[in-house]
This record gives sequence, structure tokens and C-alpha cells, in this order.
Amino acid sequence: MRVVTASNTDVRYFLEMFPERNLQVVTVRGTANLKNALEDGEYTQSKNKKLNIYVHRGFDADAATIYQDLLPYLKKEYAVKITGHSLGAAISTLLMMYLHEDGFHVEKSINFG
Repeated sequence: MRVVTASNTDVRYFLEMFPERNLQVVTVRGTANLKNALEDGEYTQSKNKKLNIYVHRGFDADAATIYQDLLPYLKKEYAVKITGHSLGAAISTLLMMYLHEDGFHVEKSINFG
């Protein structure tokens, strides 16, 4: 298992590998501190160039940072399940979209408010 707080964020994520099932699971923790709460509040929109959509600026910045940190540890031949809570739910939704765009097999995402 890989447990990381990605640089320049206070957002922790977990990566679990299940080789017997060709599966990897990414879990993104929800709001847990003041920096996370401030990111939740940064609700102005920004244009995400990778997805070509407008998104919540705070979520977008964290998702991009986490994706760059996570990507070298993912296996293209494994399916990906993603989950998150609160702030983590928003970030995991963007991660799911990034992974899909980059050709990963993304299974259903389960997020919690």
C-alpha cells in the first residue's frame, strides 16, 4: 500500500494494489485540516486544459498535483477503482476523468459527500 500526502497539498491519498485481481484502488481522504477547508472554499472556476471543462479551482489544483504524483505507480494493465470523501470525492472524480482520458480502464467510482 502507498500512503502519500502529495507535495504542496495537505491531501492524503492511498493506493492499494491487488495483483491477483489485476486491480488498483485509489482512495482520497476528505477535508481534515485548515488548509483543506480553505481549498474547499476556493470555489472560483478555472479552465482545466486537460479535460477542457471549467472546474472548482481548489479541487482542480489538488487533483492535478495528486495525479502527477500517482501516475508513475499505476499499472495500465490493471483496472482502477476510485473513491473519496468530501474534498476527496471531488478530487477522485477529477482523477477518474484524467485516468479515462489517458486510457486506463476505470471502474465505477464511489464517492461520499
